[in-house]
Amino acid sequence: MHYTIEPYNPIWPTLFEEFKRKLTPILGENENLTTIHHIGSTSVPGLSAKPVIDMMPAVGSISKVDELEHRFAEIGFEWRGEFGIAGRRYLTFDDPGTGKRVCQVHIFEASSSEIEKHLAFRDLMRSDSAKRLQYETLKLDLFKKFPHDKDAYHFGKEPFILEVTKEALRVRFATPQKSRQ
Repeated sequence: MHYTIEPYNPIWPTLFEEFKRKLTPILGENENLTTIHHIGSTSVPGLSAKPVIDMMPAVGSISKVDELEHRFAEIGFEWRGEFGIAGRRYLTFDDPGTGKRVCQVHIFEASSSEIEKHLAFRDLMRSDSAKRLQYETLKLDLFKKFPHDKDAYHFGKEPFILEVTKEALRVRFATPQKSRQ
């Protein structure tokens, strides 16, 4: 499957907000929604990325989300279930005109450790310009090597992401918590 890597685009936070507005009424039913985080490379100013907005809603009950599967389809999202990560509900949104993926949604219960992992990695990428440049260089090198193999690109990034996430979690839990979105 072909994909692209683009320089950071300042429109990405605005696109995140647009998708957030679409999802909030559905996820907020029965007061289930805790928050929706912008994650992934499009959430890191200055970082090149696949132009796909990654969102991570935190909810009180994942089973309540399961009951809403048809509602997501009504607004154009494809329900993909756990899709390889226990406890996650994964949805995708493809642009109706181009067919290209433009949004991915990773829903977890608010108590899931996956949330902290994603936020720790994102926040370290936002705050550490050297790590951000290292990650961007890796991504661009992998894209040059595997321009038509998104899986090879993904698996090539994985060791770096795991290592940096461990470091980011150590830093995160060693410093006082701040409000983060």
